[in-house]
Amino acid sequence: MSSSSTGTIDFTSSQFKTGFGDDIAMQHRFVLDAISVGQKELANHYLGQITDLVASAGLAIPNATHDIRLAKSLQVRLAQRIRVMPSRSSSSSSASDATKFRSPEVMKDLPPTGIRRLGQNCGLNALGQLFAGAWRIASKIDPESDLGKLIQSIYAAQESDTAVNPSFGIALRGWIGASLSYGAARDWKTEGNSSNTKQIDVLDPLHRILEEADVGFELTQTREFGGLELEEEEKREPEKHTSVQLQLSTDKLDFPTLLDAFFQNVTDRDLAIKKQFTKAPDDLIIEAQRFFQVPMESGEFIPAKEGSDLQNVPTRYPLPPKYTVNNENSEYELTGCIIHSGTIDGGHYTYLRRVGETWYYIDDAKVTEVKDPSPYIAQGYVYHYEKISAPAPKASDMRPRELPEAPELPAAARVEEASAPGPIVSSQKSLSETCLEYTVWAIGSLVSLVFNIAKVPAQKVYQALSTKK
Repeated sequence: MSSSSTGTIDFTSSQFKTGFGDDIAMQHRFVLDAISVGQKELANHYLGQITDLVASAGLAIPNATHDIRLAKSLQVRLAQRIRVMPSRSSSSSSASDATKFRSPEVMKDLPPTGIRRLGQNCGLNALGQLFAGAWRIASKIDPESDLGKLIQSIYAAQESDTAVNPSFGIALRGWIGASLSYGAARDWKTEGNSSNTKQIDVLDPLHRILEEADVGFELTQTREFGGLELEEEEKREPEKHTSVQLQLSTDKLDFPTLLDAFFQNVTDRDLAIKKQFTKAPDDLIIEAQRFFQVPMESGEFIPAKEGSDLQNVPTRYPLPPKYTVNNENSEYELTGCIIHSGTIDGGHYTYLRRVGETWYYIDDAKVTEVKDPSPYIAQGYVYHYEKISAPAPKASDMRPRELPEAPELPAAARVEEASAPGPIVSSQKSLSETCLEYTVWAIGSLVSLVFNIAKVPAQKVYQALSTKK
């Protein structure tokens, strides 16, 4: 059979193909993608993967001489291409090949396009899909900035119905590293996050992009004990946040319940931490915190993942008024969610996106229309809800409030006015005199309760107090 440095590889031994050939073919595609976008260092990395696979195959299947020779020949040709290729920085390949501006509000109505992946950048591709669909957030990002150009490159591909260049994930990873503060950037590199061969958690890049777009909301926080608000030593100022975090556990997977627990966190001692939006946000990012640390007897912690389905995740969500300071009536619609499949050590990121009434499942460059989005939504990791309206008030809410009738005064308070001259001559008492006598009557009733054992009638108590008036 034949092989090509630009096409597919055909191996004759089924044992070789199953054990090593498929992996070699995948690394071969990664090398070609890296060459196409000028990533020489990354191309050499994947060529090294091919070298290791070929060496392992020679030890495990020594009689597959034809296929081993074919793979070695591929190695040589790829090495020659990498050797002569010019080096280009990720930033130079990040700009869109189209210069015209495309409105995020207009592009949100077009079917999504895929993003070709190079390296372990599936999470960054998923983030790109989220922000391409979150038009209000995308509108706040300068289209002439490096980040804005990346989003515009997705819109350009949507318009032409082609997949986005694989340099997208590389460039976005580079932008994140470059935008961090000195200390955070040092940690980013130390942890290997600057390498396109490492899978990263999407939450850090997500928050960084939201901060760049100045997107978020303010939360007030009060403490209550037994339903009574505790007096704070000093008034807490509202805090800025970029997302709502849901604390998942095996026995806590109901979405509305988890959301309520975020806003009304009750401890074992009946101490409640109550949070409220100062204003219902236009965009609501909700994280289902699936990754956590498990303490061991040794005192160390090991990473783990809660992979169970979330229950009752709404696609249309009326925000409870109690979640806002001013009891706002706001409604939200789910536009999409990032999904993580696999284990904590690696796994794969994909995205589910709604356009109109149609749902699309996006796996890097592959876009598939889905009829039932619920299985994907239940596996969501990061959800984006878009504020669509403030629900119209009910007819009952629009009626003018009727004032309650004034309580009837006791008979003793409705006596005729004395004949003494005064500023008001009327068959009714003046307002001040009526209020005074009503107050005396109320005090008399209270005293009557106190002296109930002595069987003191309320009328006598009232008369006693009236004579002293």
